[in-house]
Amino acid sequence: MASVANVSLRVVHFIYALVIFIYSCWKRLTWSHPLPLTATRRRIPKHLALLLVTGSGDEHEDTEHTIVRSVINAVAWCRFSGIQKLTVYEEHGTLMKCAQTIREYFSTYSFEEESSEPEMQYPLTPPPSDHSGSRPISPEHGLYHDLNTNIIQISGSQLISKTDVQIENSKQPFECAHHTTEPLTLCIASRTSAKPAIAAVARFITSAHNKKHRKGIRSLREHVFVLGVDDLDLCLESEDNISSPDFMILHPINPPHFDRAPLELHGFPPWHIRLSEIYHNRFHSLPPILKWVIPSSSLTPFDELGFRRALDEFAMAEMRFGK
Repeated sequence: MASVANVSLRVVHFIYALVIFIYSCWKRLTWSHPLPLTATRRRIPKHLALLLVTGSGDEHEDTEHTIVRSVINAVAWCRFSGIQKLTVYEEHGTLMKCAQTIREYFSTYSFEEESSEPEMQYPLTPPPSDHSGSRPISPEHGLYHDLNTNIIQISGSQLISKTDVQIENSKQPFECAHHTTEPLTLCIASRTSAKPAIAAVARFITSAHNKKHRKGIRSLREHVFVLGVDDLDLCLESEDNISSPDFMILHPINPPHFDRAPLELHGFPPWHIRLSEIYHNRFHSLPPILKWVIPSSSLTPFDELGFRRALDEFAMAEMRFGK
């Protein structure tokens, strides 16, 4: 009886795999080009997150060049599409190393810029609004904490049609096309902006509360501190810092290494993706039978076709938010 069940299960798995394979081939054969950037879509995200996936050993010059190219192009496409905020995340810190290059590129064209890495401050009065450059740790304490992100405010303006971007110590300039576009907030983050930042904020809130009520054992007993979700949410969510994206695009820089791997968020801040739509930008440019021809070391920047395809997927997504 057990052998019959085992054989039946294998047959079901084979049929399922065959159906998935046929469906995948059919989708590829009937694939149509995504809508252009100028097309009117039913819905576009206000806040887009771009997760660039790199290997742990991909810290060479070509990787930095590919990352910077992906970020600058993504900024141009987001502004042209009307997206108000772009968060770019890379796990191993290579993007953070390129943050200064990206900052200098935008400042060259008279863009306004600011950083979200302030020193610890003790203001006399609470912050005037939620749009300050830093985020208070708690409404009670009015203290600030570094969330390990870089913020660049890009104002709307007319850019030149083609720009040569030169990476420091690199011999590979590339061209980026730009148009008259809307202002955009660019947030650069890494793994240190994720779980380590959440843990640091939680420890800081607890420490600040203990110092405030350290007047005796009786006082500590009367003021039992419970760290709530709202407290952390107030500290970690900010429109002028890292915040929850409406839509996330996961793009592997080295597709042959990650194309067939299961979906993984590579340490992206878990607090901010509770209601985010996720799109995995797999390697669609070649059919699977030809992917073996591509060297495993080939790097692929985020391209416009993948961006437009992702926007089409987001526009067609059915979203249901519970109460």
